[in-house]
Amino acid sequence: MSDLKPFFYFYGGKWRAAPKYPRPEHDFIVEPRSYSGRGMYGRCCLGVDLYQGQSLGSLIAVLITEVDEDDREDVAEAVQGMLTDSMGLGSIVYFPSVLFDEKEYGCPKVSP
Repeated sequence: MSDLKPFFYFYGGKWRAAPKYPRPEHDFIVEPRSYSGRGMYGRCCLGVDLYQGQSLGSLIAVLITEVDEDDREDVAEAVQGMLTDSMGLGSIVYFPSVLFDEKEYGCPKVSP
């Protein structure tokens, strides 16, 4: 861990809790979340955060090896339309064709 400490502590900060987390069980960690990318006008879609050291190729390899045979065509279609955004230290891969339900995931309602 870095020697840099936060200027102030706040409730929910991860500085003290992070050393107590268990080590990851897998080499590649996938954290899906909702994301509203460029030109989506507030609609939410599936997004996957990529952290330092994780590559887009690794994500595609995980998708290929872990997908069920029944879902292979849907995943291939989503991968063809995937986009990326850089967010400083990491990046996000998002799939505009895989929309999230705003009631289930808390995405904002978009008026037509």
